[in-house]
Amino acid sequence: MVGVEEHPTDPGPRPSASADRLAVATGGAAGLLVLVLAAIAWAGGGRTISGFDRSGWPLVLFLVVLAGYVVAGWVTQRRSPATDSPLIHGAAAGAVAFAAWIPLRIVIWAVRDEHRGLITGHDPALRIGQVFAQVLFAVTFGMLGAVLARRSARRRDQSPSRA
Repeated sequence: MVGVEEHPTDPGPRPSASADRLAVATGGAAGLLVLVLAAIAWAGGGRTISGFDRSGWPLVLFLVVLAGYVVAGWVTQRRSPATDSPLIHGAAAGAVAFAAWIPLRIVIWAVRDEHRGLITGHDPALRIGQVFAQVLFAVTFGMLGAVLARRSARRRDQSPSRA
């Protein structure tokens, strides 16, 4: 089959590395879409809701960001269900989603002409501690999404089909 490598120790065919990379890229793109939607909601809420930063909306949008990392892992696992390493693929997809977000965040910072530094100054746009925390969140919640997708697929495969 095209895109499938045979391994003598494995009982069946496995997806090729290029299929795994495509699955991770697709999952990362899905996660990035959720991150972009959360950023749009944050920007819109910050401009239209008085006291936005003191309301519950930042927490809700943070949970949406975490859900975006879960989506990245979920989509990756669903695109490459035969993989033996959902944790690695989920972590990679979450990291890809976040890594793709950073250039977009830099463009937003440059276009808005905010009078603050990118990574330095009193109120930088990208604080190093926040970036590190987001990498940890991306990897952790990407793995969670992949594990959930794998469990869902196993349950679906084990359940009797309704005819």
